[in-house]
Amino acid sequence: MSDPVPELTSVERQEFWRTMGWSPELPQQDRRLIEERWTDEAIHMAKFYGF
Repeated sequence: MSDPVPELTSVERQEFWRTMGWSPELPQQDRRLIEERWTDEAIHMAKFYGF
């Protein structure tokens, strides 16, 4: 059994998403693609592997 992934704050999440090209000015569809791809779990894994 694995430990639950700690939830990121919206600030932490947006900080990471910005490295992927996210910004509030992007069209909603483009923002949503980044937000759905980079979940809290995916962000934790990326940081764990040094991204």
